[in-house]
Amino acid sequence: MKRPFANALLLLTILIAIGSHAVAADSFLDKDTEWSGAVNVTSNVVVGAELKLTIKPGTKVVFSPEGSLTVNGVLMAQGNAQNPITLTGLPSKDSTDPQPWGGIIFIDSHKGSFISFAKILGADHLGMANSKVEVEDSAIDKTAKGVHVATASALAISGTRISRAGENAMNIATGGIVAMVGCTIERVAKIGIDVQQKSALRAINSTISECETGIAIIGDDSIIESCQVKKCKGGIIVNQGGPRTVLALNKISETQIGIYCMRFASPRIYANTVTRSEIGLRCFQRSDPEVENNIFEENKTAILCVQMCNPGIVKNRISKNEVGIHLTLSSYAKVEANNIEGNKIDLELEDMSADWERRASQKPVRSEQARNEGMTERGRATPQHIEDSFKEDGATVNARGNWWGEATTAEMNKKGLDADISTIKDFFDLPKRTYEGWGGEYIQDKVDYSGFLAAPVVGADVNGYRPEDKK
Repeated sequence: MKRPFANALLLLTILIAIGSHAVAADSFLDKDTEWSGAVNVTSNVVVGAELKLTIKPGTKVVFSPEGSLTVNGVLMAQGNAQNPITLTGLPSKDSTDPQPWGGIIFIDSHKGSFISFAKILGADHLGMANSKVEVEDSAIDKTAKGVHVATASALAISGTRISRAGENAMNIATGGIVAMVGCTIERVAKIGIDVQQKSALRAINSTISECETGIAIIGDDSIIESCQVKKCKGGIIVNQGGPRTVLALNKISETQIGIYCMRFASPRIYANTVTRSEIGLRCFQRSDPEVENNIFEENKTAILCVQMCNPGIVKNRISKNEVGIHLTLSSYAKVEANNIEGNKIDLELEDMSADWERRASQKPVRSEQARNEGMTERGRATPQHIEDSFKEDGATVNARGNWWGEATTAEMNKKGLDADISTIKDFFDLPKRTYEGWGGEYIQDKVDYSGFLAAPVVGADVNGYRPEDKK
């Protein structure tokens, strides 16, 4: 008859001995509360609206698999470098990592919660809705689903490392805004930062590595500046973003695609350095970004434009790539005032035919245009309207006023302005093209390299970038 009391007394004695206290299942904090020492959480703990939970420096909070924390009021978890806070799961028998636990979610936490010098280990996720949260100098490791920011929430995160997320490291959904400075995201199963429509990211001086995709952006209003993205299949992907999306001063390396402008994406791409990638910049399906003052070096293909893409490629350094610029499927980029040299192929045309454009425009709307119009009718927003028209000057690709390096310049001087240049692949290499589904042969375009320069363009790289001119 005394055994239950004896067991309870023994547990209480152990907790007192280790300076710990247990938080009962489904606890609802009905007053301001402080946690210190060692705390064990066995189920969901709720911080009520207008209330505050303070976690003191050096505190270790251990959550059971059913344990979690819901903040409707304010969480102040402020450790310091000497005494960080730890929020973790129970020890695991088979791993040095803790057992998973429910995580932390902020709901209607408007007054601003603050987490600093904290280690969050093994949580399902860190989420927020209609909340304002700051995270500084912390580590978020081994989460199942990463950090979720949604529904009119604002997260300011700095000096923090997010690693080993089982899905995306950070998800910014409708209405979410994130300002990120000096953070590291690494070893993530899927996307480092996933930015959805009607949300925004401002990332500065941060590093993202070893992810399936570094940063994926849908829509406008995100700025990625002075960041490093490396060892990801996709570096930075922009889908349907306009010129309010800015990628500037980033260093991107060791990717399959460094920057991917995917479907109607026309961001401003300034002063980035993209190296050692399969493709430095890929523009697809009516993507017309401003591409200025970048460096593309040691890539398999520096810039690839596919399917009616017309970017402005101006004042870049495009050197030491296998292919500098590859244009295909009616992509009439403007290529001016660049330093293009030291590539095996400087500029290559594939399926580029003004002749085909003229004849195709006399027929029903082409397949991609028809598909886009059909999707629009079904309710998809289309940032750009596709005109089924062809400009007469498309018979040649505008590559005027560039520096091509000493050897190619000498060849241009010798052969003149309408000739087969060895580092340019165009009409002179394949005069006629055939197109699947379109009968007959079509005349291939030429490259207009007139106005080629006798010396490199000054400022045609990141050193020529003037932020005040890009506003």
